[in-house]
Amino acid sequence: MPIHRLSRHTAAGGAAVAAFLSAACTLYWTLGGTALLASLGPTFAKAARERSGATIALGINTIALKAAAGFVALAFAGPRRDRIPHPVRRTVRALGFVLAAYGAVGVIGASLGLAGLGNDGTADRTGLWGHAPLWDPWFVIWGLLLSEAARGPRAATAPALR
Repeated sequence: MPIHRLSRHTAAGGAAVAAFLSAACTLYWTLGGTALLASLGPTFAKAARERSGATIALGINTIALKAAAGFVALAFAGPRRDRIPHPVRRTVRALGFVLAAYGAVGVIGASLGLAGLGNDGTADRTGLWGHAPLWDPWFVIWGLLLSEAARGPRAATAPALR
């Protein structure tokens, strides 16, 4: 089913789930978990393993932002969603599109890297495999769901002519 055909309530719930699951993954790695850590790429994996104060602070801030995004998405699922001001809707929609674009660029870049294009063959294939089919599509879906959730109320349709 195309995303634009989902109800805003369903899209908001999906965006919230994506945000909270992403925050949970970051929390797991911030607390020292290592499963799938290599799939983030060598830079993030190394930083997470070092567990410096700066890395932990970055993890905590990332968790807070992702959780906040989840709560924003939930606001669009609630009974007062039609009272959210238009400028807020427009801003959240734009942020959703930025999130989706970020993921799309990542998917394309990682896919090109896996195909051996645009690098000298030394790219970390584990990280590329993590980004192309898993992490970056997650951002695409999350962003599109958030944008759809923040769309304004649908106009009432005219009754069909007989």
